[in-house]
Amino acid sequence: ATYAFKATDYLRKNSTSGGAFAALATTVINDGGSVYGAHLNENFQLRHIRIDKKEDLALLQGTKYIQSDMTDIFEPLKKDILAGMPILFSGTPCQIAAVNNFVKNEKLNTERLYLCDTICHGVPSPRLFNAYIHWLKNKYSFTKYFFRNKNISWRGDSSSIETDNAQLLHDQNTSAFMNIYYSNNVTNDACFECK
Repeated sequence: ATYAFKATDYLRKNSTSGGAFAALATTVINDGGSVYGAHLNENFQLRHIRIDKKEDLALLQGTKYIQSDMTDIFEPLKKDILAGMPILFSGTPCQIAAVNNFVKNEKLNTERLYLCDTICHGVPSPRLFNAYIHWLKNKYSFTKYFFRNKNISWRGDSSSIETDNAQLLHDQNTSAFMNIYYSNNVTNDACFECK
């Protein structure tokens, strides 16, 4: 069976699409659990982090089109599993496979581990995104980058930055990374043969 749903307006507001991840994450947190997902930090590095408070949910919301670093999540994940708490882990299909391999190798009880993979178009190297951010910083002074932003459009090209004075800027420069991404010329080779 296949199910489709969209979250309430409140949860959907900070989400890139329908807010399904936010709804699932809220349910797990309300049940005393933890949520693992990708967060684009203040240095524009995408890393998987752990949250257990609804106030932190916005850190994980929004689409990201690069590969996240999962280095620091395996020990906290193991600790949460051993504690018997409900856990939601969201990531690309290859990241979900990595978590599955980890829990299998560690012989962990996965009864309360919920895995949510995203529909993946493939990912380029984070090094490319870092080079792009460096290039963009030579043009603008900004604090946030959005791969997609509903304030511009729910569909199509809506990548943007939030400038230091909290202005939303969307132009050909803020769209450059996503234009290259959608060309499929920067996708990791392994993504074309995803297992």
